[in-house]
Amino acid sequence: MRTTDQIIELFKQISQASCYNFSVGDVNGHYAVLEVSPNAVLVRTSDTGLICTNHFLQAEACNRPDVTCSRNRYSFLTEQKAASMTQNDLFNLFADSASPLFFDDYDNLFGTLHTFSYSFETRRLITALAQGNVLDINASEWFAGKDLTMKAIYGNIAKKPTQDG
Repeated sequence: MRTTDQIIELFKQISQASCYNFSVGDVNGHYAVLEVSPNAVLVRTSDTGLICTNHFLQAEACNRPDVTCSRNRYSFLTEQKAASMTQNDLFNLFADSASPLFFDDYDNLFGTLHTFSYSFETRRLITALAQGNVLDINASEWFAGKDLTMKAIYGNIAKKPTQDG
């Protein structure tokens, strides 16, 4: 796949069992958020950047009963003008455990497991597990066969102690 339009067409051909948001883009600067459900693929596009959290804006009937947390994250990103932030600033905003975008309610199976960022312009991929070391990759070099220097990434997902220990 080389273009956002090709990716959109592919998603329209693949049957889906669940509802997901996908942020896609291409080197030409065409970006889209795909709201994918078993019934449809709805597409949001923008020339000024897109924000995507864990709820649908167009296919609201597909949302979980309570998406308050996701809507709050969306509002926060909109207020921060996230669509115009740098890749580093955005990555840090999501990965920082003090950020309102970071969640650690792991006991209730809700929390930030990892952060991932990719820049189509620079071909730079940044990822980290929760509260862990950062892996920063030049994707062009990696795809061309250059080995990564980091052998493992680590994170810290703390579970609160129970009465059983």
